[in-house]
Amino acid sequence: MRAPRPAIVWFVAASLVATGAAAWYLGAASSRTASRTVGPATSAGSAGRLDAVRSEAAVLDADLAFYETRLANDPESAGDHAMVAQLYMTRARATASFQDFERAEGLARRSLALRSARNAHSYGLLASALLARHAFGEAREAAQRAVELSPGDAAALAQLAEIELEMGDYDAANTHFAGVWVGRDQFTVAARVARWHEIMGRTAEARALLQRAVRAVERRDDLPTGTGRLVSLALGGARPAVGALRGRRLIAPARARDLSG
Repeated sequence: MRAPRPAIVWFVAASLVATGAAAWYLGAASSRTASRTVGPATSAGSAGRLDAVRSEAAVLDADLAFYETRLANDPESAGDHAMVAQLYMTRARATASFQDFERAEGLARRSLALRSARNAHSYGLLASALLARHAFGEAREAAQRAVELSPGDAAALAQLAEIELEMGDYDAANTHFAGVWVGRDQFTVAARVARWHEIMGRTAEARALLQRAVRAVERRDDLPTGTGRLVSLALGGARPAVGALRGRRLIAPARARDLSG
């Protein structure tokens, strides 16, 4: 049985995995209602946030145009293939565009065809693209290769563990998550590990990780507009999500206790 996807951490992951993606998505979703006013201050604040997310979307489009031009001029560059794949992945997560996921997958595969050694990042990108279309077996193979090429990379190990969780291989996921060290600014790693803690019933550990992520985000000035608010909202949604998870009994309590050690 495939593991569940609790709302709390998928919300965090959608907010943080793709740089700028969540802010762009929320800006697009609110564009039709931006002119509805509650008062002058509210209107000004909303307009400012909307301008910011539009600016971030424009930066993403400009980056895509720049690197696609570079790629056209040097089609044998594994690094540029990976960079364009990353940018398409960011946009895909913001818009749920299957075409962009497919583009990201194709570019990651091309990057690996050009250079398979010392290219753990492209294996990670490929794993993410495959995971988006639920090709779990292939995604696991790609993630395993990323870990082999970069054994000390917490993000690669957490990605592999998350895929194993999706596949229902809880023993392997438990082993790999136990080996993940979450660094101060590793927001996506924190989201994945927090999800694992939550599913295993360790809600205090999950909340602690997300609270630390909120504090780290608040210290940064180079993250997308509204990132801190998104993480805070996700943190606030932890308790209802955990309750829903327990109510559905998607993991047998005895099994969860065994895995939690």
